[in-house]
Amino acid sequence: MELDNFTYGLIKDLLPDNSPIHEAYKGKRTNDGAPGTFKAKITKAYGGDVTIEKAKKFKERENATPHDKRQANWFINFHSKNENLDPSDLENTGKAAPYGSEYSLVEEAVMPYIQELTEYMGQNGLNIEPLPSVEFKYDPENAIQPLGHTAYYNPNDKIIVLYTADRHPKDILRSFAHEMIHHNQNLEGRLGNITTTNVNEDEALQEIEKEAYTEGNMYFRSWENSKKN
Repeated sequence: MELDNFTYGLIKDLLPDNSPIHEAYKGKRTNDGAPGTFKAKITKAYGGDVTIEKAKKFKERENATPHDKRQANWFINFHSKNENLDPSDLENTGKAAPYGSEYSLVEEAVMPYIQELTEYMGQNGLNIEPLPSVEFKYDPENAIQPLGHTAYYNPNDKIIVLYTADRHPKDILRSFAHEMIHHNQNLEGRLGNITTTNVNEDEALQEIEKEAYTEGNMYFRSWENSKKN
């Protein structure tokens, strides 16, 4: 069975240890930023799950590479709000726990790709700094609603919230790219006059959303093609 790095990286942690897919992929080259590599580096260096304290220690090593530092910085940025919480305290918050314990496999698989996609968008002309925070929300009841939520951007706190229940990782990434365009719009001061979420009530919102759908999808597609080619 032939798989590219991108697809195998997304599903490998969801497969049983005895899956023939692992054997088929054995020996193939993997990307430096493939899912699970940061966790593997931390576990090898310090043992146990990934924490912010370990991430900080990891990036401050004398031999830390630029890629190591980027991975560590992203982990610190995305998880600093939850570092002092017990995983059981997060059950009803919709937030992601640190790597390990009850941390969702889908979220763990998606995080390195969110990092890479964000870097790609920034390197290709999109103003995204200061970077937004990212939170994951696992909501099974929302997932069964045909018109349920997929993601949203909070311009006041600069937070992107991604719904993860029963979604393909690629779909989550596409939602993230869309919300990153809203983050850019916010940084440019173009969201201040929006007072509704209904595009039928506000022509300005129509343009804002049209830009997010068009530019977000194109950034995602361009990044995806750069990964596969």
